Amino acid sequence: MKLVNSLQMAKIDRETQEQFAFPALLLMENAGIKIYSFIKKNIWKQKELPHTCVILAGKGNNGGDALVIARQCIDDLRNGIHIILAVGRPDEKSLCGINLKICKSLGIQIIDYQKEKGLAHKLISSCDCLIDGILGTGISAEVRPPLANLIEHANNSPALRISIDVPSGIGDAFKSGFTAFRAEHTCTVELPKSALYLPFARPYCGDIHIIKIGFPTTLTTKEAFTGELLKYDDFFRLLPQIRRDVHKNNRGHCAVFSGGVGTTGAAYLCATAAARTRTGLVTVFADETVYPLLVPKFNSVMIRPLGWIRERLPELKARYSGLLIGPGWGTEDEKQEILGDLIDSGIPGVIDADGITLLAEIMKKRQIQFRANMVLTPHPGECVRLCGGKVEELLTDPLQKLIPLSRQLNTPVIMKGHVSYLVTPDSDYYILDGMNPALATGGSGDVLAGIIAGFISSGVEIITACRLGLLLHARLGEYIAGKNGWFLAEDLLPYISSAVNADEENAIWQ
Repeated sequence: MKLVNSLQMAKIDRETQEQFAFPALLLMENAGIKIYSFIKKNIWKQKELPHTCVILAGKGNNGGDALVIARQCIDDLRNGIHIILAVGRPDEKSLCGINLKICKSLGIQIIDYQKEKGLAHKLISSCDCLIDGILGTGISAEVRPPLANLIEHANNSPALRISIDVPSGIGDAFKSGFTAFRAEHTCTVELPKSALYLPFARPYCGDIHIIKIGFPTTLTTKEAFTGELLKYDDFFRLLPQIRRDVHKNNRGHCAVFSGGVGTTGAAYLCATAAARTRTGLVTVFADETVYPLLVPKFNSVMIRPLGWIRERLPELKARYSGLLIGPGWGTEDEKQEILGDLIDSGIPGVIDADGITLLAEIMKKRQIQFRANMVLTPHPGECVRLCGGKVEELLTDPLQKLIPLSRQLNTPVIMKGHVSYLVTPDSDYYILDGMNPALATGGSGDVLAGIIAGFISSGVEIITACRLGLLLHARLGEYIAGKNGWFLAEDLLPYISSAVNADEENAIWQ
């Protein structure tokens, strides 16, 4: 599903009116009706209607949508619906003003926040539900008082909090420390907005629901929109079929460079994940000191001491179809040399963890240009070693750092986190909405690296392998958390095989 920023969404809205003759008032009506229908059916669940609902309305389109929702509430809530005008009364001829006039004629209580702050605060503190339609995505700076005071007061309310399109205060320029409405649910209109998934903004959005209101698909599916939200529905569409007559040697061979003193677990996690992700053969190359410790851990994965590969570097391409370099590998100088040789081999694969640290050191000495075939999978702290700057700058607007890095190295980059970003050298990007604290456990990233490397080694195209890996890892994390609660990284491993050998109807999470 395409992702859009505020300018792109505004253009879709404008072109819908100009090219397809949709009246703006009709679009607003559709948005309000569809959002209210969703809230009633899926959030309130009809049997649990609130006694009182307060609508916070601004003067723009979000405020107009909110006023349409206020009208829809009348039959269900009777006298329990109240409107607070956050920034005064809109122009009577504006879309918002037209809807306000209708609300007034229907007898809905309307309060001007600027004039009746005490009453507004009292209603906000005592209501069962707050619906936020104060500000939209067009905001380009931090919210200031008095609106900031209203939002902060709303955030302290015990009421259920729902935002229309985006939580007020969230926009493309959102930064850590900005004031924003803290929603439990965000009902975003037609397409997901990229601002919702900014790492600092995402915690304010709660559960994000995409509400289709009828924009023409020719406008919402444009190739010019380079962002895409990864959806579980795409997993089996992206997953290639495996011929029934294959054997281990034509399902790929993944060479894993992992395992140092105290980190043998990383080798086990990433190598087992790769072996369970359709690749036919997996060989781990580990430090000589830990090689004897790793051998008993594996039955289906081959183990070699690292020295074994040094003598066979010229044969790498003939032997291996994919590489996984770095989890728990260590950062000794000799490994910089090995990593450089592995990069120069041109074999596709994944560089993760200690491999990222080693790569950052190599980049200080020489220019690195991949062949668009080596995925880098850093977390934010590792990422700034490659692109410079501070973690906070990176998390404020990840694309501003990640896209230039991907272009510079000519290879895809995945930044892992509660929201994960995949960027390509062509400036395409994909966002995975994670928000699963159970996946924030030691070794989880090793499993992800192994899954992606397994797909790559088995012949899956590299960006497809990344998308599949991110989706599978996140979906299994949700499934196991729902089934068992908090879990360990190794708990993910047994489910990988079931997932990649199933189809949509028989997926383990159905």
